[in-house]
Parts: sequence; C-alpha cells; structure tokens
Amino acid sequence: MSMTNPVSVIDTKDPGDETQRNFRYQHAYGVILLIGAACNKLDYISLYAEHHEDFLCEKRSGKFVGYQIKTRKPEEGVWDLSDEPLRKSIRRFIELNQKYDSYLDSLVFVSNSGFSNPGSDIKDKVKLSRSPQKFTEHVSKCSDAKAICPPFDESFEELRRYCNCTSGELIAVIKKLDLVIGPERNSFDAEITATHLPHLPDCSSLPIHMLNAVRDELVQKVYYASSLKIDDPSKHWYPINRSSIDDPVIKSKKLTVDMVNYMAQDRTAPPFRYYNTHPTIQLGDGQGKLSILRQKMERGGLHHQIQTMERRSLSAEQKLMEYAVKNPTNLDSYISQLVGVVKGECDEAYHHAIMSGEPIGHQMLDTLYKCLKEKADKHPALVMREPYETLIGIAGLLTGDCQVWWSEPFPIASSQ
Repeated sequence: MSMTNPVSVIDTKDPGDETQRNFRYQHAYGVILLIGAACNKLDYISLYAEHHEDFLCEKRSGKFVGYQIKTRKPEEGVWDLSDEPLRKSIRRFIELNQKYDSYLDSLVFVSNSGFSNPGSDIKDKVKLSRSPQKFTEHVSKCSDAKAICPPFDESFEELRRYCNCTSGELIAVIKKLDLVIGPERNSFDAEITATHLPHLPDCSSLPIHMLNAVRDELVQKVYYASSLKIDDPSKHWYPINRSSIDDPVIKSKKLTVDMVNYMAQDRTAPPFRYYNTHPTIQLGDGQGKLSILRQKMERGGLHHQIQTMERRSLSAEQKLMEYAVKNPTNLDSYISQLVGVVKGECDEAYHHAIMSGEPIGHQMLDTLYKCLKEKADKHPALVMREPYETLIGIAGLLTGDCQVWWSEPFPIASSQ
C-alpha cells in the first residue's frame, strides 16, 4: 500500500491545468495587445475576442487585424510548415480573407515558440522549404504561383491543396501574414507586470502587487469577452435573425482600448465617495415593498421588466444583508456609497427622459442600464466593486422605498 499523500505529488498525466494555462496565455496576449494600443504603440481602438478569430483588432481606419494564438511545448521545438496547428491557422485565415478581404489589413500568427529559419545556403532543401519565415518571405514577393521558385514551389502547392483554395487566395493570405513570437509560456504573467503595464502612465509608479491586480482584472475582462457571458439586457429583446454591431452577443465580445486606461486610473486615483449623512435604504423589507415596485413600473410601461427587477432587488438586499453580518461597522458608509451612485444615475436618467418628451419609463430604464453597466465595468472602485446586477437591484429597492419613479409621481395604492 502506498504511503504517499496524493496532494503532495504533481499529476503529470492530467492535461486540465495545462489546457487552462494555454487559454490564459491567449487571454493574456489579448491584454498585451490592449496595453500596446493604450500606449499608442498599436493603431487599435478596440479588440473583439473569439469573434471570427482568437482576436480581431479594429484599427482607426476601420480595417481589422486577425490574430491566431498558439502555444507550444518547449520539447516540440520551433514551428515549420508541416506542423498541423500552423497549417490549420493558415487555412482559417484563408477562410476569413475569402469573406472579408477588403476589411483585413493583416493576419498574425502568434506563439510562445520560434519559427524555423535556416540559412539560405542550407543543403537540406526540404528543411528550407518548410521554414515558415523563409517561405513567407519568398512567397510574399511573388505576384502569382508561377513566380515561386524551388524549393518553395512544392511547399506552396502542398499547402494550397491542404487549404483547398486557389493559388491566388493562398498568396493573398501569405502577403498579409505576420509571424510573431510572444512571451514564454511559463512567464507571460510576469512579462505583463514587468514589461508592458509600466508603460501606461497611470501604472508607471505602482508597486508589483497593484500591477498584478490590474493585470488580473484585464485578463478577466478578456476571458469574459471570449466567453458567452452577456450582461446587456437587450439580449432578451434583440432579434436572433438580425445581426449587426448592436447585437448583444457581438457587443459582449468587444473591448475598447479606453477600458485599459479606465481600469488603470481606477486603481490609482482615489474614487469619489458620497458623504455618509443618514441611512439611505432600510434592509429587510424588500419583499413587503414589491407591490410598490410593481405599481411604479406598470405606470412606467415596464411590465416586461417587473419580474427581473423584483429578483434583482431581493438578491441585492440579501447580498447587502450578508455584508452587514460580516462588516457591521462599515455598513452605513458602504450602502451610502452604493445608493449615492445608483440614486444619482436614476435621477439623471429621469431628468433626461422628462426633457426628451418621450415616455419616461422605457427611456429612463434604457439609460440606467447603460450607465450602471459602465460604472460596474469601468469604475468598479466607485461602486465598491459590486457587479452590475447588484446596482440594478438597488435601483429596485429605491423604487420600493419611493425614492425612484418610472413615471410622473402618482398616489400609491395600499397593498392591504
């Protein structure tokens, strides 16, 4: 019988943790691109994660750059054209370029590993022909397949058959293809902290632990954008048979370069704090005030939003009550800050809706959703790092507490 404790031994046969590291490498490289753009080193204004490619970066010109990110074990050596992941990426690039040729400025293959690059005088012509660097350098200068010289002509034809495309389509992609060596697979987190983040003005003097925190928040943002996590409420009314940049699925995949600066500033600048003068909402009576919430939202024409608002209100109240148990001494200032932000946004949304002359309820709710989502995403310290759902729930509690209206005020009917 073995006397070895299983938790004291690394499991080298389980690929799960390695898979997670590969995904994090991809998300971390997205952060590197965003930081490069925020420092004006890259001409990007936004990044779309897992949208047609691993990353699709939007340039100021309206053109795009597609990225494929591939990690490779050190023992596998450098890349050559016979490697299946590289060939698959080129095939994917061809498919993308076939659809969006006029919108694509360049296509980038990124890896932690290098690329075979022998000297032109090498005697092994097969090895030379399979060098991604030598192959792309030669083919990118050719106007058509007839201009491709040995030994690259055979590699070109082999790759063309694999990609099931025309010679012109393959040449067009090779001319746009860039090969990039990213950070090491075991050090990319440290590289972001030490090499990339300090170039942001708001991060230049931060200590390591704060830089690590900014890095992790940015990686998390890229992770969410790479998934199907959608906070936008329009997902419940946007038609699935119509696709545009307003589609909540597409919007959820977009990360703006400005977001990087917002997050860096949020970590360095002291956030605005509301003065704690008096209790702003009473906890524990949310259920009893749901009838008031229903009346107000019905009068505002928001029947379809009542159930969601009720659930978020009760959930937010429960979360605040849990906070009260854990942090009773800070409760008043905590709630004061959250209510101050939410009430302020509700008042502004109400004012804008009244001034527009449109029905108050729908316009006010749409404005509030957008503003509170922006606060949660771009200014988390301002809202005590509470998620968007908590902020909407507090708006519901304030509605039941008669501090927020979704129409012109009216006499509230008794719930008795």
